Amino acid sequence: MVLIKSVPLVDYQKSIFKLLKENQTIPVYGKTPLKAELPCITFGSILAKPTDTKTSVMWEVTIEINVWGDKNGKAEVNNIINDITTVLSANEILVDKYETINTEIDSVQVYETTDNGYFGTLSLSTLLQQISLV
Repeated sequence: MVLIKSVPLVDYQKSIFKLLKENQTIPVYGKTPLKAELPCITFGSILAKPTDTKTSVMWEVTIEINVWGDKNGKAEVNNIINDITTVLSANEILVDKYETINTEIDSVQVYETTDNGYFGTLSLSTLLQQISLV
């Protein structure tokens, strides 16, 4: 096993945040503000799973990107998910001290919430390899 010195959770989320902020017009928040204007994009859970080999450190990082809409926002949430998909598939995810090996959209889901709004979530997975600093 290789010595693991860092987990790329924060830098990965910062990279996704920057891509979304710079490449589409819907407000993006690190967490949902109490009085956010809808629609908006937030981040849900983030998971990093080590997949290191004998000679390198690799992480499969999965993040949930959430889209919130109001009671008339089903089509709008779907369109925002489409925009996010385009942004993420057209741009490389750059994370300090890591090389991006592969990025995939795992799943997309949109449904009505209990307060008659709409909620969409996109699950994105990226395989990152730590760049050797030797």
